[in-house]
Amino acid sequence: MQTHRKTVMQTITEGWRYRCDPDGIGFEEQWQNGLGEQAQPVDVPGLAPSYALYTWYEVAFVPILQPQPGERVCLCLAGAPYETEYWLNGEPIGSHTGRHDAFYFDVTDYLGQTCRLTVMTANPSVHKAYRGLTQAHVGVTFVSQARFQQPVRLVLRPEVRLEDVFVRADIASSSVTVTATVLNASPRKTSGKLSVTVSEKGQTYLCGSSDLVFETDVGETTVTASVPMERFSLWSPEHPSLYTVTVVLSDDDSGLSDIQTFSTAFRSLRVNANGYFELNGKRIYLKMTHMANTWPLSHETAKDLSGYRRMLIYLKSCGFNAIRQLASCPLPQLLDLCDELGLIVYGEHPMAWHKKDCEQTASLFEMTVKAALRRDRNHPCFLLFGMQNETLIRSDGPSPTVKLYQAVRNSLSYARPPAPDVVFLLQSARFDGNRSLGSACNPGSIRWDGYMGDESPDAPDTVVDHHIPNYFTPGMGDVHLYPVLPHGKRTKDTLASFDSMRRGVFFSEAGVGSLANVFASKLYLEQYGITPRSPEEARIAEHCEQFRAFYTAYRLDRIFATPEAAFRASYALQGKQRRLYFDYIRRVDRFSGYSMTMASDAEYKGEGIVGTFHEPKTTMADVMYDGWYDLRFCITVNHTVLWQEDLLELDIVLSDFGVLKEGQSYPIAVTLNGADGTVWSKTLTFVPRVGANGELPFATTLLNEKLPLRELPPGAYTIAAEFLAGAYATGGERTVYVRSRKELPTLGTVYGKDLPHEVVSLLHACGAHVEASLPHRAPAGRVILVGSNSLYDRELTELYALAEAGAHVVILTPEALIRTAAMKSEDEGTERIDFSLAKVNDIRVPFKAAGSLSHFGNWLYHYEYAVHESHATAGLPSRCLMDPEYYEQIWSNKLFRFTDVPQEPAVSGFLAGHDMTGDLSFKCGFQLGTFTYGRGLITLNALRLIESVGSPVADLILCNLAAYIPYAESEELQ
Repeated sequence: MQTHRKTVMQTITEGWRYRCDPDGIGFEEQWQNGLGEQAQPVDVPGLAPSYALYTWYEVAFVPILQPQPGERVCLCLAGAPYETEYWLNGEPIGSHTGRHDAFYFDVTDYLGQTCRLTVMTANPSVHKAYRGLTQAHVGVTFVSQARFQQPVRLVLRPEVRLEDVFVRADIASSSVTVTATVLNASPRKTSGKLSVTVSEKGQTYLCGSSDLVFETDVGETTVTASVPMERFSLWSPEHPSLYTVTVVLSDDDSGLSDIQTFSTAFRSLRVNANGYFELNGKRIYLKMTHMANTWPLSHETAKDLSGYRRMLIYLKSCGFNAIRQLASCPLPQLLDLCDELGLIVYGEHPMAWHKKDCEQTASLFEMTVKAALRRDRNHPCFLLFGMQNETLIRSDGPSPTVKLYQAVRNSLSYARPPAPDVVFLLQSARFDGNRSLGSACNPGSIRWDGYMGDESPDAPDTVVDHHIPNYFTPGMGDVHLYPVLPHGKRTKDTLASFDSMRRGVFFSEAGVGSLANVFASKLYLEQYGITPRSPEEARIAEHCEQFRAFYTAYRLDRIFATPEAAFRASYALQGKQRRLYFDYIRRVDRFSGYSMTMASDAEYKGEGIVGTFHEPKTTMADVMYDGWYDLRFCITVNHTVLWQEDLLELDIVLSDFGVLKEGQSYPIAVTLNGADGTVWSKTLTFVPRVGANGELPFATTLLNEKLPLRELPPGAYTIAAEFLAGAYATGGERTVYVRSRKELPTLGTVYGKDLPHEVVSLLHACGAHVEASLPHRAPAGRVILVGSNSLYDRELTELYALAEAGAHVVILTPEALIRTAAMKSEDEGTERIDFSLAKVNDIRVPFKAAGSLSHFGNWLYHYEYAVHESHATAGLPSRCLMDPEYYEQIWSNKLFRFTDVPQEPAVSGFLAGHDMTGDLSFKCGFQLGTFTYGRGLITLNALRLIESVGSPVADLILCNLAAYIPYAESEELQ
């Protein structure tokens, strides 16, 4: 005998079409009765390639659900575009406002043998207002294209059904409580039973059950049932113990039941009195990264979840215990996976970033927050929720945010009731600067009283804009920090300053990017058959071609076997910089957690630990595992490259996230090893002690010494630290390089113009005779070093004439080439070069088409620089990308973007992908390069050479340039 199961759900996936309506004529032309032949195929869920304010969807289907008495057919939707209206066979069935929540319409009375569902979507953008509101006012994220996140379904539901269910596993009462809103859509009063069973996830036996008999009138009724638990396991990232809760609503009159299942867990997160996070009563360090719904195969929809799943599993395996969803709600499917993997989720909502005031700000904010909390509160992983991100509080100007700030301050009154166990965070980065408000609100509270940093209830209740761009707002307990490259002593000292704060500080954003791999992205787009849907995607192929031209012009084939190899080399450097940043961050005891920017290269920006298509980056898994290991050495030095006469300032901090035992002795050995073996060593004993705050520190200084290097031969040296017994730690190695001044070339006569004393002293030390004044006619082959910060046309004309006659003119400061507004020729009668061809930035060089001097932030998004094998870089690592650690002291954010290519490039630079400035162009040029000019040479430099005299890298390059003798007959530059 064959048993047939009744069909209770029909997913409508095939046959969807869309039509753009940029002028809003769909209503007038009644598109609800048919979109016509102009409609194009589209996926639902999926992204429509439409930036129009209005986009219409249409699908024809044959309903297969057969309701019996007491049942209704509901059209169920979730994650619809911001504003939607619905028609079935031309008849209006309802509308909805909101981006992420689930909703439904009873369509039983509208169904026929065949049906046509029509949906109008309104998608306000930055420039297109809907009912007077733009994207800057309402709860939508940055992508303004129409998209449905989840499938559209028809579902059989009983007339008496579960409308909303909140499941709460409470540690204090050792019980699971279910609060259910029951909707009685029948025409009569009825009685029923709510049955709740609890079992371990994946197990069939019950941990407990409860039955509640009740009566309900027509409309909504709220009922509560509790299941006591004699024993239970706690959920944590290490042990994500889940329980399955089955809720059955039985209607006595119809005999029908409505069944829903949920995952729940016993867990509790809060900010303690010291400003640190506690999970289940034990202090926890949040190892977090923030992410966005930007998997290119689905663009914030559940069309393809493979990339999201792969990335979350990868993050967990790398040591992360938490993720932050930036300015949007995570897909429910991802929350399910985080529940199972043990990843704490810090959720946000689409009104959390880049919003400004309007008349409806308070109500729009409340609607968005409540919808996000109702949707996600049943997930065990959902433990943190952020109200705002990086919002400066302004009372006037183009983007006032006073109402938005008040909405955030007042949000707890309506946010706490639906989410009693969530830690609310006021604003990631706390740009408001109001120290009277705690950065957090703990479970059970409706006040901003989770104080961190130097926040205090005694502080004035005043907004104080002390925000430092790329840095942080002083005194606050939730901070971001994006210093410019390279990350040296200034970054280390800035981070170390947080240890002077009263309480723990949540370091909720910081990171180091790479170049976005445009070649991989282009091929992936082609591989998956994706037509470019955004300005960023449209530029990918263009950037690939432009980089190929740059690769050819600058002979980068001498460095990288293929153009794409340059981007993989950028990945490797990003890994090195992230490892260094771990050293700086984890040595700070006050940090309670670190949210790394960011999980993926969202929108082709290069900021992620995986690529745009969630492909792993070179070396990154090892870096993350090392960086997040619970016990780690943080080894820092004053500089990576030093002269033998320098002192190595060695600083070793031990970062411990709860591994070591108080009072136990741990022997540790520290050594310095070179090619000939160990040249220095020290053994010490570490005994963990509770601090003044009653807790073991997250970070303790083990060693701070200055080591002389004079007796060491040149070479690479490894600093190593290891436990000799009792524990194992990562991060125990750091490489430094010792150089000898004997490596500097011997110099002859060098001409100098406006050279600082330090440069002259360096040249003298190498045997040079430095002529401080220029001759009218320099002998052919002489080098002229120019240290001026500004030069008149007349002076440049004289210098270029000397180069044309056979001298080597080296312009050490790029500012010398810029004509200032106040600069005029001292002698109008003096013959000089016509610089009229070099108009951009007024860069004055005697070439056909010069170009400009570019300045870029070089922070999270930055140029990469290729070091070529050249006269200038002799004796230094070359045929590689410039390592910010090795070349730290001469690193510069200036670049010559010339049409002309130097005959001998020494350092070239490039930036592909999205750089967050709004400029999507490919950028390239050089920092140090030599041009032939007449019988001589002209070298242009944008590196920090003069400022860094005394460092090995700067000294070597300066002396190499001073020794670079040109000859008109030389074939080396041909």
